[in-house]
Amino acid sequence: MDFNEIWSIAKEELKKTGLTYNMWLEPLEAVSFDGNVLTLSSPLALAPQMIKTQHDSIIKEALKKASGKDISYNIVYDDEYAKKFQSKLKAEEKAKKPQKDSQLDNLAQMQSSAHLNLKYKFSNFVVGENSRFAHAAAITVAQNPAKKYNPLFIYGASGLGKTHLMQAIGHFIIFNKPKLKVKYIKTEEYFNELIKNLQTGGNDKTARMDKFRQKYRNVDVLLIDDIQFLESKTFTMEEIFHTFDSLHNNNKQIVITSDRLPKDIPTLPDRLRTRFEMGLVVDITPPDFETRVAILKNLGDTAGIKAEFSVFEYIAKNFTNNVRELEGAFNKVSAYADIEKTDLTLEIAKKVLKCDETKKLLTIEDVAKGVGEYYGVSISDFQSSARNQRISSARHIAVYLAREITQKEHDKVVELGGLHVIGTERHESRRIDNQLRGRSGRQGDVGESQFFISLEDDLMRLFGSERLISMFNSLGVPEGEQIKHKMLSDAIEKAQKKIEENNFSARKNLLDYDQVMNEQRELIYKQRRRVLMGEDMHEQILGMIKDKVDECVEKTIPDDTEKELWELQELNHLLCPVIPVPVMTQLSIGNIKSKKELKEKLTEIALDMYDKKEKEFDQPEQFREVERVILLRVIDRKWMEEIDDMEQLRQGIRLQAYGNRNPVDEYKAASYDMLDAMNAAIINDTLTMLYRIRIEKKVEREEVAKVTGTNKDESAGGRTVKRKDKKVMPNDPCPCGSGLKYKQCHGRVK
Repeated sequence: MDFNEIWSIAKEELKKTGLTYNMWLEPLEAVSFDGNVLTLSSPLALAPQMIKTQHDSIIKEALKKASGKDISYNIVYDDEYAKKFQSKLKAEEKAKKPQKDSQLDNLAQMQSSAHLNLKYKFSNFVVGENSRFAHAAAITVAQNPAKKYNPLFIYGASGLGKTHLMQAIGHFIIFNKPKLKVKYIKTEEYFNELIKNLQTGGNDKTARMDKFRQKYRNVDVLLIDDIQFLESKTFTMEEIFHTFDSLHNNNKQIVITSDRLPKDIPTLPDRLRTRFEMGLVVDITPPDFETRVAILKNLGDTAGIKAEFSVFEYIAKNFTNNVRELEGAFNKVSAYADIEKTDLTLEIAKKVLKCDETKKLLTIEDVAKGVGEYYGVSISDFQSSARNQRISSARHIAVYLAREITQKEHDKVVELGGLHVIGTERHESRRIDNQLRGRSGRQGDVGESQFFISLEDDLMRLFGSERLISMFNSLGVPEGEQIKHKMLSDAIEKAQKKIEENNFSARKNLLDYDQVMNEQRELIYKQRRRVLMGEDMHEQILGMIKDKVDECVEKTIPDDTEKELWELQELNHLLCPVIPVPVMTQLSIGNIKSKKELKEKLTEIALDMYDKKEKEFDQPEQFREVERVILLRVIDRKWMEEIDDMEQLRQGIRLQAYGNRNPVDEYKAASYDMLDAMNAAIINDTLTMLYRIRIEKKVEREEVAKVTGTNKDESAGGRTVKRKDKKVMPNDPCPCGSGLKYKQCHGRVK
């Protein structure tokens, strides 16, 4: 069998291996065969290393199936073949140029609305063992949106390619399925946009919020990046929840990225966590050495930068955490070579990055040896029980430098006889303030502060005080002796200044907290003044009715949902407790076919009921006064509750600082959510009371007298009015409905 025929059969087998075939294996050509070794030629300089590393066993298996025996292979790079291969690619690109130009125009047009970055595509994503599964899942989702893996949840550390894969899905869909609408958004941007819509005043707030929601619900593919920033944002979680349900129920694709698993996102409610996990959850890990080299080679080819292969290996060997580090290091050395007008060589890379110098770190032994040489003491002197001034000073400086320079942990530092002191503001740390006045100083002298930390304090017990006591006893240190050094005292003094700065910052933030409260107070008091000044609240109440109907319908009836699938029971559950409209059923809604028609019908019913309630009063002005009184009472009650809730929030929000988040920012964000919830509660309570208010007719004394016969009828000439009904006894309830006994009300003897 001819070697070309063997390789042709083997290539057919290799096509079944997956997506990397077109990139690495398809260009290979057989050039010779000596019976045991098949020589293959590649136009790609990186192919010999990459193929041997990633596809060796697969190629040998394919060759065995093609030839019927075990044979080996060798891959060589052919420069002439590389030139022909590049010419062939350019010719193919030129033939497809009109089509590609139209696609690029289409992509450029749609990129703005989709919010995608044009450089993130599948074609320039380097697949390695760290990302193979995630890449395959992304390809499947891009080819079949909403058919499999919905939602697709990609998680991994920063800089590993999550955003690249996510946006590549969007680009693929725009290229191949241009009729589908794609939208990419970062969680932080979504949160900021939501807050902006909530903060802006005006009568069109409901319309703005509706437009905001439809912006992310009327899409076919929604890409949400960095979902971990959803943490502690309650109202934003609520919006994301309803957006997720609306899209998923309408068979739309959702792709989410995060730096952690859904279960590891704090404060994420179970209803969101389970929805994030219901599709496919995949991870991306840091790339291995071969993948890092391939990434760097790809960066160089894309930028048109020629570099020695050893440069890629050197960078890949020293930058292992993520792709952003690799890209940053490569950009640094390539920029240096470009500025200096020199070739990008290994020597240039070493000179610019200085990785070897960075890795040379001092150890505790190096510090002890250097200090010992300066003071003329040995390592054994450090560890001995000697307490003379020279050895003691050298020991303290060595311990201090070991802590400052090497950043070693406490247990390694104390091995040299050191005391690891943490400066903190604790009741157990006793502070003695010596102001040194009188003969040694003048009034107002700043003096100095000395800190005495006992090994028996609770603070020191947390850091192994028993071990220190045992060590000091073995060294012969007298009990109660002060262990101090100027450098150590300076360190504690700096720590105290830091604490005082933090305390000042906390006091300063009180003004920021108060400012948030003042902004809410201005809004509430403005509304109260309108009521107290006697303004007509009728139009505002009618606006509340319309907004409430719109809100309930939007929450329960997704867009583009068939009438038979409407959640009318949920709609009744939300709307009827506030506005007592008739219960909605499929039978009662009759010829209503769209959500808009349903809104209009419910609004018409609600306004008609409110008009009938108004007509129960003799004069319209009476009902206007009732509206003002009820609205004022509800506002006052809800505002008092808001004050208590905001105070509790202020007390607990400082804990957010332990999570490396600004407490003031978290307080502002939470307060906006609470303000929105309070406004919603005001609307609900006001409408509930207005729709259910009743008029009780007051029974006059004369009418009671006619029933009881206790008064004389003047028109009858002073004769007693005879009763046809049973006489009301003194201890019976008074017929006027006051709840008092008859003898204490209208039957009282004057």
